[in-house]
Amino acid sequence: MTPGKVSSLETQSVGPSVLVTWTPPSELSWCVAYEICWGSSPDDQNCTVQESSVTTLNITELTPCGEYVVGVRSLGQPGNSSQVNTNVTAAPKPARNLNFPFVNSTFIEVDWEAPADQSDCIDYYQVCLTVSGETACANQTRDSTTTSYPELRPCTSHSVDVIAWTEGARSSVISEQVNTNNEAPDVPTNLHVNYAEVDKVNLEWHAPVANHECVERYVVCWKGEQTESCDNSTDIQDLITGLAPCGEYSLNVTAVGAAGSSETSHLVARTRTQAFNDISNLEVKSSNSTTLEVEWEAPTNNSECVQEYKVCWIGQETGEESCTIQTRDIAKATITGLISCVNYTVNVTARGVLKNSNAVSMPVMTNSTLIQDKPAIQNLSLSRDSESNITVTWHPLVEGMMCVRSYNVCWEQQSQPEDIQCLELPSSEDHLTISGLHSGTTYTVEVSAVLVTGEISEIIREDIPISDNDRDLASLQVSPPDDARRPPGFQDKEQPTGRIRKPLVLSEPGKSPRGRELISNSKGFQLRVSVTSLLMRKLTNSLHR
Repeated sequence: MTPGKVSSLETQSVGPSVLVTWTPPSELSWCVAYEICWGSSPDDQNCTVQESSVTTLNITELTPCGEYVVGVRSLGQPGNSSQVNTNVTAAPKPARNLNFPFVNSTFIEVDWEAPADQSDCIDYYQVCLTVSGETACANQTRDSTTTSYPELRPCTSHSVDVIAWTEGARSSVISEQVNTNNEAPDVPTNLHVNYAEVDKVNLEWHAPVANHECVERYVVCWKGEQTESCDNSTDIQDLITGLAPCGEYSLNVTAVGAAGSSETSHLVARTRTQAFNDISNLEVKSSNSTTLEVEWEAPTNNSECVQEYKVCWIGQETGEESCTIQTRDIAKATITGLISCVNYTVNVTARGVLKNSNAVSMPVMTNSTLIQDKPAIQNLSLSRDSESNITVTWHPLVEGMMCVRSYNVCWEQQSQPEDIQCLELPSSEDHLTISGLHSGTTYTVEVSAVLVTGEISEIIREDIPISDNDRDLASLQVSPPDDARRPPGFQDKEQPTGRIRKPLVLSEPGKSPRGRELISNSKGFQLRVSVTSLLMRKLTNSLHR
């Protein structure tokens, strides 16, 4: 049977060859082969036969820009189909001498030459630029053999392709690679810690915004108290290992390119904390009346996890509390502005990021500003309230002085020095009124301070005469607070005066001995004294013996 004709005969001219394709006839079983012929004229043809299972043929060795007739027919038994023909133009020769006369970091200029003796054959040129896997093409007339590309990225590889086209036929591709010039990369951005462990830090960053294509590698450096090193990374992260727990590290990342390095991106990070124990050996290294210098030793476990020390002190007598902060490198503190003779409790706590140690405490008393056998009072004055009354007034050497526990006030007739009387007053008092004094004689009044150390300051004395107006009533008016000390204070021991101090005889509340009674009140404290002059003399003489 005679096979049918082929259909859909098409040609594609690429470079020096023409690709011919067709569709088999509907009665494929009647076709045993195909005959393909081509030539520039009917009298000048080349033919070839191929089996029926192949429906393509690549015709080579054609004359560039030549026009050809291509025909295909089905061969059968006993007859053949008629031939199906089409016209095709062979592709031109490719362009020549593709070149880049000017290149900088953001601009490329491209030129080329037309194929030899075929400039009239070419309809146009197609020029394509490929960068980072993306391609953009543009057509140029055959008279234009140059083009340019502005606003490019530095440090970037570009591929330029030039194709000559004519009558739907395209030449072979002429292609060249070119790189924009190198520039130093910009600084890496968004440097941050992705995660941190007790001995490692994972560092991440973003590529530079400008000239990121110029980055060849990153240099990562870190510095701690006991370690310093650098590493290279081609990625935008780096894992730094071998670090110490609770360590503070200075981290730097620099982008490096062929044309130079960027500025440094900087970050301070810490490895994770671990628990530490308490400080030890808290002690006073030096002290005076208003200053303490204390020292301690850092925790023995994970001391590198200590961020700072909190030093606090509270006065037991004053209740005032203050604190200061010391850096982890300083295991001592100087505490100033204290009050002399006050008991302080000093607490030191080691503090970390997540946890603090227990406070370690130490009691300490500031030194006294007063010295035994030196004055603790000033401005002692005696004033007569009446013919037989005097008021003794004094002022502490320093207002608010905590070093004085109490005041001793003693008085005596100069004519009877063995008949001396004393009273101890709390440190809050600054005066004492003595009444019922004998007329016609001179009295000596002595005031001294008892220090918190138990020592007695220098005695201050003043004399005062009493007018000739006899009275037989001896009474004592005192203005102490409710907590005024009862004797002791009238101590039967040798004082700096060298004389024996005898206490007054005080009646119990609600009772009085024979004789006249005088009651005086001050600040809610009531003191009853009722003694005749004669009875007082007898009693004091008896005590003296």
